[in-house]
Amino acid sequence: MAVSADGRPVADLKAADVALKVGGKNRTIKSLQLMRFEAAGSGGASSSLPPPFATNEGSGAPSRSIIIVIEDESLRPGAEREVRAEVSKFLDGLGPGDRVALATAPRDVARVGFGAGLARVREALGQITGRMPASMSDSDRLCRTRDTLLSLRNQLSALAGAETPITLIVFSSAMSVPATSGACEVTTQHYQALGPAAAAARANVYVVQQDATVSQRNDGLENLAGVTGAGAVLRMSGPTSPLTRVASETAAYYVATLDADSGDRPGQSQRLELKVNRDGVTTRSRSELLITRAGAPAAGAKGGTTPPRDMLRDARPFRDLPLRVAAFVSRAPGDNKIAPTLGVMVMAEPVDPSVKITAATAGLVDASGKIPVQSSADEKQLGGRPMVLLFAATQGTYRLRFAAVDGAGRSGAVDQEIVAELTPAGPLKLGALVLTAFRNNAAVPALTYRDEEKIVGVMEMYGQVTGQVSARMELASSLDGPALSTTQPGGRQTSEADKFILTGEIPIASLAPGDYVVRAFVKLEGQPEGKVIRTFRKLPK
Repeated sequence: MAVSADGRPVADLKAADVALKVGGKNRTIKSLQLMRFEAAGSGGASSSLPPPFATNEGSGAPSRSIIIVIEDESLRPGAEREVRAEVSKFLDGLGPGDRVALATAPRDVARVGFGAGLARVREALGQITGRMPASMSDSDRLCRTRDTLLSLRNQLSALAGAETPITLIVFSSAMSVPATSGACEVTTQHYQALGPAAAAARANVYVVQQDATVSQRNDGLENLAGVTGAGAVLRMSGPTSPLTRVASETAAYYVATLDADSGDRPGQSQRLELKVNRDGVTTRSRSELLITRAGAPAAGAKGGTTPPRDMLRDARPFRDLPLRVAAFVSRAPGDNKIAPTLGVMVMAEPVDPSVKITAATAGLVDASGKIPVQSSADEKQLGGRPMVLLFAATQGTYRLRFAAVDGAGRSGAVDQEIVAELTPAGPLKLGALVLTAFRNNAAVPALTYRDEEKIVGVMEMYGQVTGQVSARMELASSLDGPALSTTQPGGRQTSEADKFILTGEIPIASLAPGDYVVRAFVKLEGQPEGKVIRTFRKLPK
């Protein structure tokens, strides 16, 4: 990364501006490419609306992936308020596509994975407290430092092979330098092992001294910053917010391409030294470079076919096969319990309609990284456009991952964060609003629209109807803007006594290409109104 004095990315560097050494040898940079992070699932469309679907289409960089680790056992009780406020303000400034994970060290009691969403991160953040004992022996401090360093190494190792950089922010009040006391020992290797681990994970590490009452240098934190290439230790006691600069610096990065040297060995980690020959530019890079095998396909690169079930467990992006994916949550059929089992319907299709999909799997990844439910497409489902997969889930926040392979051996995977829950409308509950295309006098699933005169909105409603129910569907160009048209949907009861289906036709023939939203409102007389929205995209003819 290259930034100006105010922490903003420098966007006009040339290869000639950069001097690079690997393993002590000067290397010639063949090309230098600036990569900017984009909101996940945007597909390149500019809109203030939530994206109509998630996609892996496009060659731009995906959203940022940020891991925040708080060493709560080095945080004095009460000091957590400053840390919470700092992290909360940082979260406020992130984009809608940025992915955040949260952990505590040395014992991870607040683990929140990338798929949980910012709401879950904030909830876990509010539960973190300072757990530093009133008195600690030298042995206790060494044990804590050793365990934290091992925890950081394990987290980095789990991210090895990431296609784009990971930002790791480590909060700690103090760490011990290598020493032995009692049953605990911190060695130089405990620190040095983090360099190769950060290189393998492409992790840009920031170290924050989290106690606002402490301003003096801590040698252990300086060691951590040094071996990971973090640069100066950031301090909560400073005049400015330490994470303000992190948010700015990590908005973009450069990729430098260089030829392999005869001494390079696959799997070898070598010292990396980088300087920019321009005044006013500060650089940040990892301290080591992991040499990869020449010709080995990266995740999602052409020529690398990975089975869908394997991609489900691999957090890296796969973009060789461009896909679109959307998920819809409703109540599982026949389930009318107070805490219902939920049904998740996944629609997916290749961006190129001529592509033949040969295998596809969808799964829900929970906050711990486990996959409690998954479903693979059968032959009939593979031929659908879009493909439709169904499975049941319990209430919660998940990362939906859909993976597929086509007849040419290309692999593709798409992630989308979903909240598996129903929307309240007083005592009633509402499922997702599904927008379908009206083709051949029938409503059929669709992810995009082009020549249709109208689309059909379909939504399920659950509960005992004890009074007059009113409903409407509005077409708009923004979440809260004026309605372009309003439709009163029709309703019908199903074979389940407390389940109803609302259906409304929405004209779209006169709309220009772009993203629009349908807002569905349901109100039981004398009760609060419920609102469900769905974005859709109209393509050029």
